[in-house]
Amino acid sequence: MNRRFLLLLLSVASVFFGGCGDSGSDNGTGGTGGTSEDQFLVVTRVRTPDSRANFASVVPTLDVDAIDLSNALEFSGLSRVRTFDGKVFSFDGESGVVTRFVVEGTRLAEDVLDDGSRARFSMASVGVTGFTNQIAFISEQRAYYVDLANFQVVVWNPTDMDITSTFPAPELRREDFGAAGGGVSILDDFVFMPISWGNESQATFVPVAALAVFSASEDAVFGVIEDDRCVSSSAAFADNGAVYVVADAGGGFAEILTEPGTVPPPCLLEWIPGEATFNPGFYRDLAEIAGVPIVRSGLGRGDGTFVLQLYTSDVDPRTLLPIELVDGNFWQWAAIDFRQDTSTLIEAIAPGGVSSVGWVVDDMYFVPEFNDDAGASTLFEIESPDATEFFTATGEIFIVARIQ
Repeated sequence: MNRRFLLLLLSVASVFFGGCGDSGSDNGTGGTGGTSEDQFLVVTRVRTPDSRANFASVVPTLDVDAIDLSNALEFSGLSRVRTFDGKVFSFDGESGVVTRFVVEGTRLAEDVLDDGSRARFSMASVGVTGFTNQIAFISEQRAYYVDLANFQVVVWNPTDMDITSTFPAPELRREDFGAAGGGVSILDDFVFMPISWGNESQATFVPVAALAVFSASEDAVFGVIEDDRCVSSSAAFADNGAVYVVADAGGGFAEILTEPGTVPPPCLLEWIPGEATFNPGFYRDLAEIAGVPIVRSGLGRGDGTFVLQLYTSDVDPRTLLPIELVDGNFWQWAAIDFRQDTSTLIEAIAPGGVSSVGWVVDDMYFVPEFNDDAGASTLFEIESPDATEFFTATGEIFIVARIQ
C-alpha cells in the first residue's frame, strides 16, 4: 500500500466540498440574476510554480461573462473566506487572524468596530495559527471554529470580533489517528460536521462513517455518531428535519488501500437530531444507485437530492499514481435523488479532477469545470439532467456565495 494514498484520503475528506476548494455560505434570498441590492462573492485561486493566491471579487449577479480581477482583494493562498449577515470574513491560514470586510461599491474594504478600531482579532492566543474548513456562523453573536489540531471548539462573536470562549472536544480524538473534518452546518440547536480518521505513517484508517455533533447554544459536544456500514464521511447536509451523511470511502482511496472487496460500498446514512445513533432503518448504497463503485462526497440542498462526482473512467484506479488519480479528468458530476434511488449523469459538464468544489446558492447547485491547460475555470449551474454555463474566471473558482 502506498502511504500517499492515505494522505490523499485525509485531505479529500477534510476540505471537501471539494478537494482543494472550499464551500461558502449562502445567507440571502432572491435570484442569481441580480437586483439593485444583490451582491455575490466569487473567490478564485491562482496558482504559480512557487505559490498560490486567492482573489475575492464582488459582483451584482452571477450571470456575467467573466470575473474581472482588477477590483479583487487578494488574500493569502492558505486563507478561508466566508460570507455572513451581509459581510465577508477572511481567516488567514498563516497568522490565525480573522478579519471582517464590507462591500464598498464593487470592492471589499476592511470593516471597523463601533470604537473605530479594525474589525479583526487573532485566534493565535488559543493555539490556532492555520484554518481549515470547519467554520460555522450560528447568530450575530455566536460562531464556531472547530479546531481539529487541538481538539477544541473556539466560540467567537462575529459582531464584536473577539473570542468569547473555548471548549474541549476530546470526543473527536482517536488514539494514533489524525482527524479530518468536512464542512460544518447547522440544524435547529445542533452544529454538525462529517469526520474521518487516518494514520498516514501506518497507512490505516478508522473503518467507520461518523458525524460530530455540537450544541449550537451551549459550549458542549453532543457526541460523535458512528456507523460501520460504510467508511469515511466526506459530506453532511440537512434535509426535511434530518441530517444525511455521505460516506464515500475517501473518494475510493480507502478501497484502494485495502484488498479488493474488503471495504463496504459508499453509502448515504441518516441521523435524526437528538438520537445517539444513525437511523438503523435507513441505508442507501450509492455505488448501486450511481452504477459505479467509486464516488466522492456530496452537496445537498434539502429537497431529497444531492450532487456528487462519479469515477466514470475505464482506467483501473489501482494502476494510477496518486497524483494521477487526483488530477486526472476521471470524475464526472451526477445528480442523486435518494428518495427515488435514481442517478443522472450531468453530461454537459466535462469530466474533471478532484480539485472541483461546489456550492448551494439560492437553492441552486453550482459547480466549476476547471481547464488545467488554460489556467481557467467555468461556473455551471446543475439542474438535472442539464447544466447551464455562467462565467469563466482566471484560475480555479474557489468560493461562490451570496453576500446579500
